This record gives sequence, C-alpha cells and structure tokens, in this order.
Amino acid sequence: AVESEGATAVFLDGYANRDGTPLPMLVRKSDGGFNYATTDLAAIRHRVQLPDGENADRVLYVTDAGQSQHFEMVFAAAELAGFLLPSSSSSSSSPSSFSFGCVARTRHSASRAFRCRGPASSSSSSIGGWAATPPSSSLFASVSTEASSSSSSSSSAEEDSTPSSSSDLPPSSSSLLGIDWVRSAVVSVLNDAFDPAEVARGAAMTKLDKGKKKKKKKKKKNNKKGGDNDPAAAATPAEETPEVPPPMSEEERRAIGDAAAASANPFGTMDTMVTPATRSDFGDYQCNAAMGLAKNVGMNPRECASRIVDGLRPIVGYAMEEPEIAGPGFINLRFKESYLAEAARRMAEDADGRLAVPMSGQKKKVIIDFSSPNIAKEMHVGHLRSTIIGDTLSNVLEFAGHDVVRLNHVGDWGTQFGMLVEHLRDEYPAALNEETSTDVDLGDLVQLYKAAKKRFDADEEFKVRAREGVVRLQGGDGEAIAAWKSLCAASRVEYQKIYDALNIEGLEERGESFYNPFLNGVVEDLEGQGLAVESEGATAVFLDGYANRDGT
Repeated sequence: AVESEGATAVFLDGYANRDGTPLPMLVRKSDGGFNYATTDLAAIRHRVQLPDGENADRVLYVTDAGQSQHFEMVFAAAELAGFLLPSSSSSSSSPSSFSFGCVARTRHSASRAFRCRGPASSSSSSIGGWAATPPSSSLFASVSTEASSSSSSSSSAEEDSTPSSSSDLPPSSSSLLGIDWVRSAVVSVLNDAFDPAEVARGAAMTKLDKGKKKKKKKKKKNNKKGGDNDPAAAATPAEETPEVPPPMSEEERRAIGDAAAASANPFGTMDTMVTPATRSDFGDYQCNAAMGLAKNVGMNPRECASRIVDGLRPIVGYAMEEPEIAGPGFINLRFKESYLAEAARRMAEDADGRLAVPMSGQKKKVIIDFSSPNIAKEMHVGHLRSTIIGDTLSNVLEFAGHDVVRLNHVGDWGTQFGMLVEHLRDEYPAALNEETSTDVDLGDLVQLYKAAKKRFDADEEFKVRAREGVVRLQGGDGEAIAAWKSLCAASRVEYQKIYDALNIEGLEERGESFYNPFLNGVVEDLEGQGLAVESEGATAVFLDGYANRDGT
C-alpha cells in the first residue's frame, strides 16, 4: 500500500483502466475512513492467520455475481501480501484454499448459475474435493469385494479383476458410484498405457502439419484467383500472394517436439473425456479419450480405445460390465446390476442413517461465507440465492465430516451508516442514547434508509455531516455506536424471519464491524510492502487490467 493523491491504495500488475492507467483498490479513504475492501482483507487474515482467529483450512465465499471483480482484486492483493498463508497453528502445511462462488442473476441452468474461482496458486478451488473420501475408507469398496467373492455366477475373469483390497483403487474425489471415480480410473490407465511426453510431442507435430497444409491450401487458392485463364482475374487485379515462410527443417521440427515433450504434464481429469452417457443404451458413462489421443500416438482410435479398455478392466471389473468399444473408438461403461443392488441394500440398512456414505478421510475446518445482507436494506434475490447455496454446501460438507463454520458477513459498516446515524440524530434523537436506544421503534427500515439517502443526495451540509459521522462511528463515538446498534437490532429481526422460513440454522453473524480493530494493521502491512499508494486523498491498491466503464 502506498500514498496516492491523499489516499492509500494498492496497485497490482494485471489490473488497469482501459486507457492503460493503473486501477486502484482503495483501502483507506481521504477522510480517514476505510473502504470495504480493507474489511474483506482483514476478514481473510482473521480467518487464516491471526492466533485468535478461525485458523481455517478452506474458505469459500458464496456471493452475488456483481461481486466477482471485487473478490478477484481482494484475493490478488491478499495473495501478494501473504494473507492467504496459514498461521503456524493451522493444520494445513500449504496455502489455504480460497475461492468464491458467483451466483448468476440471469436464467442459467443449475450447472451454470454457480461457478467457483480462486487464486491461481491456491491448492484447490474444487468443492467436490473438499468432501473427498479415499477409496480405502469407502464402504462401497468392501461391498464390491464381498459381492464378487460371494457370487457363484461370476466368471473367472471377473474374479481375477476383483481388487484384493480397496486400496488398489485409484484416488477418488467422490463416491465410487460417481463420475469422478470413473475419471480417476481412466487417468490411471492413461498414465500407465501412454507416455505423456510422447503424446505432447505428437500433438505438437500434428499442429505443425495442420499449419503447413493450411498455408498450402491458401497459396493454391490465391494462385487460382490470379490465373491467366480466369476472365474474372483478368478484369480485376490479382490479390498479392502472401509470402510463405521457407519449409521448416527436420531439426526445427524435432526441437519443437522436444520442447513440447519436456514441458508435458501427466494426464489429468480433463484428458479422460468421461461424460454421462447420452443414451441409456450406451451405458452409464462414456469415454471419448481415444478419439483425440489416437492421432498423437500414431494409432487408430479403436486400437487406442482397446488399450484403454485393457487397462480399465482390472480396475473397474468388479463393479462394471465389460467396457464396450463402439463406433470408431467410443468406450461405453455400465455398472453391474448386482453391484448396484448390493450397494443400495447396504445404504438402506446402514444403522448410522448415512446411507453408507463414508466420512471424509481428512477432516478440515471450512468457512462458508454466505447470505451477507446489508443492514437497513431489504434482502434481494442475490442474498437469497447465496443463502440457499451456502447453506446447502455447508450441509454437504458437515455430512462429509468437516468442521464447518457458517459466517454471515453482514454489511453493518461503512458510509451508509454515517448517513443513517445523522438522520437518526435529527429524527430519532433517543436512538443516540445507549440507555434509550433499545426503546426506539425504527419502523420500516427501508423507508428510513430511503429518506436518509434522499437527504444525502440533495443536502450538501447533511452529506458532510454523514461523512464525518462515519469517522466518528469508526472511532467508537458513544452516540454513533448506540444509533448503529439500534439499526442492527431492527434489521436482525427482519432477516431472522427469512432465515426461519428457509430453515437456516447455525449461521454466525460476523459483520464488517467485527474487523474494524484490524483495519489499520491491514493498511500498514500493505503500505509496508509497497502495495498501497495515496490517490486523491485516499489509500488504494491499483490492479492492472481493471477499469471503470468510462475507462478510468
């Protein structure tokens, strides 16, 4: 953080206005008050680093889509400042996982309405991985082994394909009936059956060959346009044939292939191309990996698919029918009815009432930040969606055995409270007295806010008072605090009605005001690292690549 035109700001590479000038993230305004980005940075630090904080292993913010850019900038600043690193008392040995889910306002399908994103260097932003259970502790693994060994109708091939123990299974981030298990199995096979370096080399060569063919085709087309026997060509000047670079030497081609091979990574989930079957007669899942892989390994797709099937057979054979190669190289996968029936029976008979779903092998402390309404304002649909999705994720992670902290980061601090407190000073003076503030009936908070906002926009003297009121509130002024508490208490009554209707339980309020004592420390750290600068009397962080609509 550095001083910039009277303010304190943070400027980060990659975030700029459209005209190329750096875009600041204000952390302290010119009037001495703090911006809500500072509060979010303080919250991150409290949740991960501070000795008296939560010491969370994972943090997820469930927020409205309109907050997407804000959290990108906050995470970028927090990552640079080292706020994402766990404290010495945390159980995590690597940076904690931070991500935010954007709840879209448009009419999207469920799969598109919620997206998780996080810092590039974070260990994971996958929700599924947080509820992951190692197959070695999965009930389904023991079910499948028992079912295979007790079935007299099983063929010798099936018996040979049954793992001797559940630890023979590939890593999974879901139950064995889930698509993630199938993808994990295919990843294991791909890395055993094919050399990622040679595949990368083949892909590079294929790309070079495609580019060469495209240039030849374009040259031929241009030559045809300029031909002497073409009447149209005689009437109009021929297009200038672009200069074609000289053919690439074999040494140059080999160098490109070697570079691709050297930078190759092992096969991952995206390489499996495993999806739910498009038709029931295709099975439960289908794998199309062979189609894209074949050309890069010098094999036809069916031959490539056959190699994948050979590797899959001993891994999934106890639970699935013989994988079927269809068409040019598609692989169809179907669970055995006996396996599904036995798994369903165990689920129904589970004495713990967990439907045989195992607990997570690695218990984590997870913070879910959701709902987050604003004091003295009505909840909008973004708050409601965030509440429902955040509560659902919390339920899932708790069911998986994680220690989940449900935090309600209410908007109970900032400029609007200076405006509201000064309006109460004029209209409800009793609200500013701690002894009488609880006796004041504030009535319709929305109308109260609208009246205060109208005065703020129209009355310059009131606007100045409101801004000064923010500073007094943040400084702990007794009258301002009493009025603020009245507003918060009245809002909680209204929010709780909605939470009760949605059956939301265990939601712990941790508003912006909670982090007020930590704000100066955040700004000092940002300034000490040279991330924040003064800008027009305020303190801001400028992030390259971010701009206002007018380009500033």
